[in-house]
Amino acid sequence: MELPKGINVDDVLEQMRVLEAAMDPAKADTPYAKIALAFARALTERDFDRANQMLAPSLRNDLTPAKLEHKYYRMISYAGKTTATDVSVGSVSDDWPSKEDSDVGWVYVGISGPYPEGGVWNEAVAAVVSDSKGELLIRSVEWGRP
Repeated sequence: MELPKGINVDDVLEQMRVLEAAMDPAKADTPYAKIALAFARALTERDFDRANQMLAPSLRNDLTPAKLEHKYYRMISYAGKTTATDVSVGSVSDDWPSKEDSDVGWVYVGISGPYPEGGVWNEAVAAVVSDSKGELLIRSVEWGRP
């Protein structure tokens, strides 16, 4: 398979090694990682109502299903008419500088799929999962890979 112009195989392999090193398999199976993964899958399955219900009340009103749809399609718009074929937890943390008292985890979920003309596109969502009155919900979302 030929990589798109400007993509270096060694760079891709190094990025994969960095992600693998950051990934703690035990944390990928935590309840907060499962919430972030379910959210990303709902986006890729175009179930924006379900994705919206996984958001904390403070975010749910701002990110309506229509806004979630807009943000998701804007994030992957460069990929053309395509569908995500892989959605997986990339890295997880339970300690970060801006962590709030109710936060339980930060999760980076990779999303990828084929370009219509060949090759693979990659994106991601990063979610902060918080305890909201005993329920794990997403307090914030970052769109796109760094």
